[in-house]
Amino acid sequence: MLDAAGEVELKDVEEEDVPGLLELLRHLSDSPDLNLSVSRAIIDARRQAGIVTRVLVHRPTRRLVGTASLFVERKFTHGGKSVGHIEDVVVDPSYRGRKLGQALVLDLCNLARSRDCYKVILDSAEPSMEFYKKLGFRPLERQLRLDL
Repeated sequence: MLDAAGEVELKDVEEEDVPGLLELLRHLSDSPDLNLSVSRAIIDARRQAGIVTRVLVHRPTRRLVGTASLFVERKFTHGGKSVGHIEDVVVDPSYRGRKLGQALVLDLCNLARSRDCYKVILDSAEPSMEFYKKLGFRPLERQLRLDL
């Protein structure tokens, strides 16, 4: 349980969670609905690639209220250790301020540590920078993007 009332649970995403996951991700980016076969293919491909997606579920309603993902990249540098990449961190606006985002990020940082990562990196929009700084992240370098 992640909250004092025991109403929010953290778990790995499952196929039946995809509609709620897409609803959450719409707070970050365009996330059109996917049919069942595409959803299954994406979940299978992500699992095969070792990508972990956690979701927060409000137990009384079974509604997804948060999510974040981690993928691990093995490096030729740093003695072959790995880098953890955290992506798509979002908490439903009506559930913000309850430290649920913090719980998601720290859970994935612990998972990255257990997978021999020497660092965890993520991209953040400017309004969320203070949130990540409070969790120990620090701004470093700059991201570039090429739309294809």
